[in-house]
Amino acid sequence: MAGPFVYRPPVDPVYYPHQFAYPQTPQYYPHNLQSSHPFNRDLRLPHPPHSQSGPRHHRPVPLPAVSTPGGYAPQNPQQEGRGSRRWAHPPQRSRSAPPVRNGQWVQVPPRPLREGHPHQRPGLNQQGQGHRLNNRPRVDNRVNAQARPNRDFSPIYIARWIDANFPRSDFVFDLSSSEYAPRIYQDRRLVRLAYTDLMRPATYPPTTRIKILIEAIPQWPCDVVPRSTRGAMSVITLRDVLRTLYKHFHQPISQYDWDVLVSGRRQAVRQAFWRRCMNIPDLYAEGVKRVDFLSGKTRMVGLRWVSRREGCEMMKLVLDYVPN
Repeated sequence: MAGPFVYRPPVDPVYYPHQFAYPQTPQYYPHNLQSSHPFNRDLRLPHPPHSQSGPRHHRPVPLPAVSTPGGYAPQNPQQEGRGSRRWAHPPQRSRSAPPVRNGQWVQVPPRPLREGHPHQRPGLNQQGQGHRLNNRPRVDNRVNAQARPNRDFSPIYIARWIDANFPRSDFVFDLSSSEYAPRIYQDRRLVRLAYTDLMRPATYPPTTRIKILIEAIPQWPCDVVPRSTRGAMSVITLRDVLRTLYKHFHQPISQYDWDVLVSGRRQAVRQAFWRRCMNIPDLYAEGVKRVDFLSGKTRMVGLRWVSRREGCEMMKLVLDYVPN
């Protein structure tokens, strides 16, 4: 007759389905503990009941449940089923218990917030500061550079050919030339500026009084007024500005203006006079002019708005050397 049945548990250890699923997550299971974890404990399986070191009568001891920040225990099979939270990705980590990565403590990265988050104003980052949260190109509402106002918060626009804030390299107007000839480069040639461009207003809104300050000769400012025959509705045009400046610099100086010059300044004016009359000997008889006080900077770059005084626009003349 056979003896009574004696239950003998298997010698091989029992493995759970989620034992090796996520070895680098903060959910460390009893069979997958790493020695570098600060809460590591020596948890072993119970010994077989028929081994020499194990007890004679063994009762199964439940393993301790490892809780997660999200309240999901993957080793508990009772929580898996219909309507339960699947292990799609590791839950959101708690800031109170940073995870361990490669045996070193690291800080939990902040969760990125998308634009349009219900608890965040649009256009702000995680710290509440202004920052673009997407990669869409920034909208530039600025207009063309030729139509923009001056950089010094100028209330007026200056004609594109004489705006010193946006100089034109194709515009050439030499104030020391023997003839009045504002020109532009067109098809690699120097041609005269068109009459339609010369008759356009020099500023917008149009003005009737402009006073040009010259840094090289502050004692001789230039006053510009309308020269056209349009009656009371006439405004200053581009031709008025260029022609007035040309006549202003080609006025001869007086003996007093020459006597008040210091020796070094007088020598520079004399050299500029000889250089201007070198190609045209007839100019020697006309004597020294105001243009010789510019010390070689005779190319007009443009005008720069300074201020407005009693309805008069104060502007500064910007000059440069004539290219060879």
